Formats: sequence, C-alpha cells, structure tokens
Amino acid sequence: MSSLSSLQINKPLDGLGRTPLMSACGRGADRRIIDILIKAGAELGAKDVGGWTALHLAVLGRRLQAVELLLSRGSNVNEKAMFGNTPLHLAASSSPEWTDGMKAIMKQSAVEVNPQNIDGRTPLHFACWWGSLHTVDLLLGHNGIEANVVANNGDTPLHVAVRRQRYDTVSKMLIQDSVNLEIVNKEYRTPLLEAVSDGHLGIMQRLIARGANVNVVEHGGNNCLHLALKRENNFHSEVEHMTMLDQVSFHIVCDYVCV
Repeated sequence: MSSLSSLQINKPLDGLGRTPLMSACGRGADRRIIDILIKAGAELGAKDVGGWTALHLAVLGRRLQAVELLLSRGSNVNEKAMFGNTPLHLAASSSPEWTDGMKAIMKQSAVEVNPQNIDGRTPLHFACWWGSLHTVDLLLGHNGIEANVVANNGDTPLHVAVRRQRYDTVSKMLIQDSVNLEIVNKEYRTPLLEAVSDGHLGIMQRLIARGANVNVVEHGGNNCLHLALKRENNFHSEVEHMTMLDQVSFHIVCDYVCV
C-alpha cells in the first residue's frame, strides 16, 4: 500500500484530469484493481475537468462491476457533473438500453429519481427521448417518480416521447394515471398538439382515447384541426391526413354536441 501512496494515487494521469481510479473504472479494469485503488486512498468523489467522477465514467462505459463496487464503497449516487447530469441520467440515456446499470443505481436507498440537469431534464426525459421502454418502465415503477416534471423548455417526458414519435413509449406513459395530458410547453403546445403538428396519427389516437383535450389552442390561436389542416406535408399519405382530420373533427363536434 505504501508504494501506491508514493505514486500520488489521486494525481491526474492526463489533461482530462482523470485519476487512476477514474481511468480504471471507465475502462472496465478488474474489480480487484479498482478495490486496491480505493483501499489505497483513491478519492471516490474526485472529478475530472468535465465534472465526471469515477462513477459517472463507469456508467458511461457500461461497466457494471465497477458501478456496483463504487456504490458499495460509498460513491455519491446523486453527484452531478458539469451539465448537471447524475449517474442515473447517464444510465437512462444509454443506447442500447442498459437495464442492469439502471437497476444497480436505482436500488440505492439514497438515489434521487427526479434530478434535473441544467436544462431541467430528468432521467425520465432522457429515457423517453431514446424510446427506452424497459428504462421507462423501471423509472415509472419507482415509488418516488414524478412523471410530469417540466424541463426549462416546458416539455414533460410525455412531450418528448410524442415529439420523438416513440409510440410504444407514449403508450407506456399513458398507462400511468398520474400522467398529465394538458401541460403546455413554451410553444404553448400540449402533447396532443405536438402529435397533430408532427402528423403522427397513431399517437394522436392514443392521446385522444386517454382523454386529451382536442379544443386546446396553441400560442398562434390554432387548435388541433387548424394544425392538421396546415401540416398536410407532415403526414405519410393523403389517406392518413384525411383520417386525422376526420377524427379530430369528430371529437371537436362531440365536445359541443354530445354533452
């Protein structure tokens, strides 16, 4: 151990400011090596120039053994890097999905499942962006999850899933009773207005079936029917465009006549 101490165990190895522990965790070194470094005094909370800790780098590298070992040794599961991303943000945005890493992080009693980065986005925003169904499911299944967190641009995770045209993710979100369909983002759009504007018939149908308000009006004074008429080129076919117009018109009329 004394020989390791003489090597200044926490001295950065490169211009990125990464210590031997950071390098070992990011590259997936044998857990015995990582353990030796920790026992020799490697600082778990040391950060490189980007604000990444060894845990962040282990998650970025999808190094499950390193993640589990660091967490068991007391690494801060909620530490934020330069742009405010926690290890859970990184795991949720991993592509392809990394459910083992998500589970390892989420089983920590101290984990915060709704942290917001500098853009106001949570891990659920990230999972919806990527359409990561299992990750979305894990997050929604946590007792502390808040499904309607609003990012700096006004988007909820549902807005993100709709804009990215993640049909299965939208369907998964809509199962949750707590999901609010009427939150308006900074473009004055609800998820339904986004779906109509983007020309996604299937998502529009799912949102309306769940009870989304078809009469909501965006900043420019347009409701769903106006947007459907204006965005003809966004649809995959004339038939799909006409189907959306028919369905939106029907529900608007029903709101006035069928009450």
